[in-house]
Amino acid sequence: MTKKQMNWVGFLVGILLFSISLFREALFVHSYFGIYTLIFLKSASILILGYFFARIISVSPIRFLIIGICFEAFVRLLMPVAYPLHERVSKIYKYPTLRDVAFPITNYTQSIARNIGSDMGSIQYFKTGSRYDAELFYTFEPGKFNFKHINFDNEYSINSKGARDDEQSLNKPEIVFIGDSFTTGVGVNQDETFSSRVEKALRKKSLNLGVPSYGTARETLLLKRFDLDSCKYIVLQYCNNDDNENKAFVSNDFKLNKRDEKDYTNAQIYNQLVLQYYPFRYTYSLLSKKILYSMADLMAKKAQPKIQEVANDPAGDFFKILQRVQTEYPDKKILVFELGLFATHAEFYQKLKKLVEKGGLKNVELIDTSTFINCDNCYYSLDFHITPKGHQILADTLISRLRK
Repeated sequence: MTKKQMNWVGFLVGILLFSISLFREALFVHSYFGIYTLIFLKSASILILGYFFARIISVSPIRFLIIGICFEAFVRLLMPVAYPLHERVSKIYKYPTLRDVAFPITNYTQSIARNIGSDMGSIQYFKTGSRYDAELFYTFEPGKFNFKHINFDNEYSINSKGARDDEQSLNKPEIVFIGDSFTTGVGVNQDETFSSRVEKALRKKSLNLGVPSYGTARETLLLKRFDLDSCKYIVLQYCNNDDNENKAFVSNDFKLNKRDEKDYTNAQIYNQLVLQYYPFRYTYSLLSKKILYSMADLMAKKAQPKIQEVANDPAGDFFKILQRVQTEYPDKKILVFELGLFATHAEFYQKLKKLVEKGGLKNVELIDTSTFINCDNCYYSLDFHITPKGHQILADTLISRLRK
């Protein structure tokens, strides 16, 4: 076998290892040994691909390795500044030609930075801070822990019933907040969440029941575990990543599809992979996500000519759950609003408003957050959650509504 043939064989081995690590992750996520094997495969596949590609194009592998290390460092340094740079370019009105040329580049760079930067682990699968729940799959575990991201580093204090709030808030709260990680306050300190700001401004005892990645279905089931006799207001936050859970819940006669503890343990194990850096992680992420997105686009194009299934109806599913909440708590006023990933749009609000008006739901008030939450620095650049500024703006709106 010639050297050229050996180089191509080595390159194909690298592609094979990369493909196994990308398309067969499920084989490795059942143990910590499997996770570290997967990490080794990801790093090794990039090294092998780079080494033999350098030999194929007659470049020194050492020089190619140095370039790879510099590129990895460049990506890491670029991530925090990608969003501010894109924002500045979008506002160059004096030089439209420069803006038109640079905008697609900075927009693409921002997209890449967000794809990598937002993948920093999930709070609900931390070994300290969360626990398995037979009905809801997981809840917060009483105690304290920290969650660190490129954009923030915050402490979470969980009370005895698994809520990110103090112990006193469990005793006869007047306002109860339910939602996902936005309501939890991922990315902000405990006293910076919109629920805490509302409580302080109105001087009404409030309870924050937000849990990351919960859909509306689990949020309303969690609500039943707390004494709401003294509660006058339920503040319900929606996000479009609630849709799959809500649809399954409504289709299953308002019952959750329960998952066992083994699934939760596997999710915790996989979370360890996401939480730590490994050699050439960013390079691997760029390649893998580009491949996956390209495949998704191709599959979507092929599916277009086929007969489409009945379209999903997120607003309709949410409305059906909202009806049940209104029926179960007829004496409570319910405030509903949406927070989207990186930005919030008015489409869901408009559809839900029509359903609420048509259904004649009483004591339900909708808030169109798209009119004020998409402000400068209201969302983090790499993480899709809202900043302390976003929480303050949202709190101000909720305060004015609750005072009426």
